[in-house]
Amino acid sequence: MSKTKGKDNHSLSDEKPVSDKPETSSTFQLSGTDAQSVGNIEKIRDILIGAQIRDYEKKYAHLKYIMHKEVVYLRDEANIRLDSLEE
Repeated sequence: MSKTKGKDNHSLSDEKPVSDKPETSSTFQLSGTDAQSVGNIEKIRDILIGAQIRDYEKKYAHLKYIMHKEVVYLRDEANIRLDSLEE
């Protein structure tokens, strides 16, 4: 069975793609040692670049705060000027 989508008339098949590998539920599960390795990799990543990521997050939060403050100020200033023009 096929479906068409949009004006391009590209047909999309409802069938699953054929693969040479048999599908097993263990394909997506990690064994105990693999899960431990992933945890170790996360620790190493945090040690190597964790400080830089935290620094960038702090800078981003500060910039976001400043931009929000500026937008609020400009909106208020625009409203004041529009009110004075209407009068």
